[in-house]
Amino acid sequence: MFNNIKIKNFLIPIAICILSLFIFDAEAIFFSNPSQASCKWDCHWYIHIAQFGYEKDTYLYYNKFGMAGWPFFPAYPMLVRFVHYIIGYDYYECGLILNQALLFFLMFITLFYAKKFCEIKNEVILAFILLMSPFSVWYKMQYTECLYGILVILACIFTKEKKYISLSVVAFFLSLTRPTGVFVVLACSLYLIYTCLKNKEYENIINYAFPTVVGSLGVSSYMLFLYKTAGDALAFSHIEISWGKHLKFPGAWIVKAIVHLKKINGVISSFIDIFFIRYGFKNNLHLEALILLITFLLAISGGVESMHRYIMGNPLFSIILCIFLNDKSKMFRKITLSLLFVTGVLVNYFWFYGAKYFY
Repeated sequence: MFNNIKIKNFLIPIAICILSLFIFDAEAIFFSNPSQASCKWDCHWYIHIAQFGYEKDTYLYYNKFGMAGWPFFPAYPMLVRFVHYIIGYDYYECGLILNQALLFFLMFITLFYAKKFCEIKNEVILAFILLMSPFSVWYKMQYTECLYGILVILACIFTKEKKYISLSVVAFFLSLTRPTGVFVVLACSLYLIYTCLKNKEYENIINYAFPTVVGSLGVSSYMLFLYKTAGDALAFSHIEISWGKHLKFPGAWIVKAIVHLKKINGVISSFIDIFFIRYGFKNNLHLEALILLITFLLAISGGVESMHRYIMGNPLFSIILCIFLNDKSKMFRKITLSLLFVTGVLVNYFWFYGAKYFY
């Protein structure tokens, strides 16, 4: 898969990765220990699951009333627990070490994929967007973004190389990382099936549908676990109402947010997401845009919260943004990259401070 890789092509991206982690951790030190300062909101759920496992019942005390960790899929907490077993550090530290180590691999395979399949001309710009932008914050802390991003890129690589067995293995772990994982695999299968129909290779259609079946097995295994633990196989979905989420027609949440002038940051992010997804389709990034589109529709159906995280925190978005910037003037690129860097530093600060200006 990684034939003819030249390490020297990755020296500058590696330096950017090291610098981005240094800036992130240095900012965190002003607030607390980096592993504690970086852990906000969902992070505490993942670390709790890694340490104690899943609850059998919902919580009854005031700030978590009716909540439980069931929406948070098990792949990432299991990895954190494994790292803790190996090195023996605190669970918060293990989560941070895991993600910041995985960040180098995410960078490597994203650059490899973009250069081989997306005709990226400048991998340094892509590395800068991926690692220094405001939406890189989720890769560097105890969230699933880094692991999920790696699995998404691997799924895209195996899809483009038509390796359906390898794609099936990735599909299983993707579906255990996030609820949207199985839909990413569905997008990959649809892309392969469309290619078969286009090239009249009808004998491969069943093979290319197989990864979706395997991905469904991953979700099904978690559902079976929830049924035995909590008595509800769909507890991961039903419990979302405790966070104020329930399914609506995608546009309904945007209209509601605009009418009530609430969560406008999510609305702005949604329109930016739509622009770049459309740009991806127009520039023949069909698989990448399809994955982002399906993710967008699933996320926006539950509300506009964290829309920037679900789309912009996906390495495929960074690839599309990089291609978009490649078509612009050198001055436009410099200004945009400078703004991304400054905003990224500010977002780190607001994150450690606990503010929600960008979230």
